[in-house]
Amino acid sequence: MIKEGEIDKNVVEHGVLYFGIGESFGALMTDMAREKAWYGCQRAEGILFLMRGLGGIDMETAEKVVDGKLKLVTNDDHKTLHEEKDTWTPPDFEAMKKEIEELCGEAREMIHPDRNPRRHLFLSDHQRDDIGLEISDINELVGTNIWKALQRAKNLKSIVLDCHNQGREDLRLRFTKPSRDDDELPEPMDLLDQLKEDTKARIESMPMDPEMKERMLRLTDSQFHDPDIKEDPKFEYDTGWLDRDGHYFSCEMGLHIALAGKLFEQFFPIIEGETNLQKAKNAEGWLEEQGWMKCTGRHWYTTEKPPTEAQIRAFKKWCERWPEYTYNGTKYGGPGGVEE
Repeated sequence: MIKEGEIDKNVVEHGVLYFGIGESFGALMTDMAREKAWYGCQRAEGILFLMRGLGGIDMETAEKVVDGKLKLVTNDDHKTLHEEKDTWTPPDFEAMKKEIEELCGEAREMIHPDRNPRRHLFLSDHQRDDIGLEISDINELVGTNIWKALQRAKNLKSIVLDCHNQGREDLRLRFTKPSRDDDELPEPMDLLDQLKEDTKARIESMPMDPEMKERMLRLTDSQFHDPDIKEDPKFEYDTGWLDRDGHYFSCEMGLHIALAGKLFEQFFPIIEGETNLQKAKNAEGWLEEQGWMKCTGRHWYTTEKPPTEAQIRAFKKWCERWPEYTYNGTKYGGPGGVEE
């Protein structure tokens, strides 16, 4: 970098004229280089910007400025710059890549029937193809502009959910819309039953694991149903919620989230000024935080709170009714899973 003494000598001996720079010039050059490198996704351009714009700065110093280890500061003479240590933290590209992978993974589950059967049923073939292409484009974009890739991944999640919701609404309207000739149109529920039977026939023909096929068939049966809050001491259903006192509230498979909302409204009334107002937006998570055990199709899940004695007793009785089950990802063939 050009030193102050060299500037004075050049002025006297060679008639070279130098203009003064403002106090913020060093900070400006630092910010512009980092902007190019990190937010413009052009690291090499950010480094070259410093090397070309500031005669004498070497590549190692330029890299340290770009990476936040050093910063450029204007000297008191308003003619030269010097480097100082800096604590600026660059954007976490690895965390951004992980978020993109998670968002694309959620979208990918929507287009594969063996991963998310319920949502798959409400996406057309054309929509699934478009989603798959968008995922591929996002993965390619990660290497050139991770900021755009992350934004498109976030938008993709919203698009997929909109497609699913719109598809479900279209089906509902299709099978409940009145006909000009009511005598020729079956009852709405007859049409829904027909739709379910057609869907179940498609599922039966799919090559997949028998357990997954059974879950898909049961999820199809529960479509368009609304669960009621009912305590099930005889454990007639293998899906539901077990509260801290050992009371089991059951429902059809696939309706545990809807049931969670109703249980929250009944057992955890919203009181103004308490944090429940925010928790109400996620009733399922709220119940789990309170230690309620969730079961979906003989798949049990626990929370950080250990089961109470009442929950253990109720769970053992449940196992007598449903001896084969999965507990926190481990399959069991009989009672005793909680204690083990």
